Amino acid sequence: MPLLAGPFREIDGRQTMRSLADALAKLREAGGLCDGEDATVKTLAVGLPNGGCTGVVSVVGPSRPAPPQWLF
Repeated sequence: MPLLAGPFREIDGRQTMRSLADALAKLREAGGLCDGEDATVKTLAVGLPNGGCTGVVSVVGPSRPAPPQWLF
């Protein structure tokens, strides 16, 4: 199930990508990141009902007019 609507190509890497290096390698493999381009890493802390905290990490490829931007 996609996390975001709209012009993103999304790959859910929760089961297969365990590091930022994994996500960047997958982004390059998918053609979403070329030499000289930058990716953005976004994080979000999520509070849990038991008072603990977890987080969400996403790697966003460079903005391009077409095809849509990649999100991991």
